[in-house]
Amino acid sequence: MRIYESGTTTYWLNYFAESIKDGIESKGGRCKIQVSFTGNILFVRGYSNINDFNVDDVFQLVVDENPEINNIFGRGLRNNIIYLSDFPSDVGYKLCYTYYNNPNGRPIFNPHHQELPLVSVSEFPFGCSLEFKSPIYYGEYISRDLLKFTKSDLVHIDYKGEEELSLQITSIYPKKNVESCVLDIYDFDFKKFGEQLKSFDFKQEILEPYGNRPWLKNFKLNEYIIF
Repeated sequence: MRIYESGTTTYWLNYFAESIKDGIESKGGRCKIQVSFTGNILFVRGYSNINDFNVDDVFQLVVDENPEINNIFGRGLRNNIIYLSDFPSDVGYKLCYTYYNNPNGRPIFNPHHQELPLVSVSEFPFGCSLEFKSPIYYGEYISRDLLKFTKSDLVHIDYKGEEELSLQITSIYPKKNVESCVLDIYDFDFKKFGEQLKSFDFKQEILEPYGNRPWLKNFKLNEYIIF
């Protein structure tokens, strides 16, 4: 999870990105996009397999539902610049992220974010379809119990497939033993895991980051045995 201060530029760019993704997926499409803002123009770039999607209509709908956005972006968010290329054929599931211990429960992914002085951008994984979201939330699922068991401050998870796992973790336990234990407990089936995420509205990750999450219902803490 990440925490976003309500009403900031990044907060709403994330919301725009996720709203565009929802619209593309409602047409049966997939995408990985980023929304940035500079001057009076919103830029949407990335890729999608849907070409006949009107991004400006999404912007207008979000603004109509949240008129306070005009205080940040100004009025008349139309005729914005869109760069959406064809979806690449070699996109696969990738897990390589760092998770930080959080006293409030959910591990925090990349908590230190600073907006560039002239360009604000939406943040990953907002605006991305499930094949991009599944690994990062699977990593959160693993790190929640792993951080508790090892009493670590952070863990970096790098999974390349075929049970090739590398962990960077602050722990009293030997690194290889922890890696072996994690491989024994978790199947790293990102596609199957993604089925739990299909019905979830990821705009709730922006609006209510501490709400209930379907991917965090199951605990495996009692399965950890490390020598």
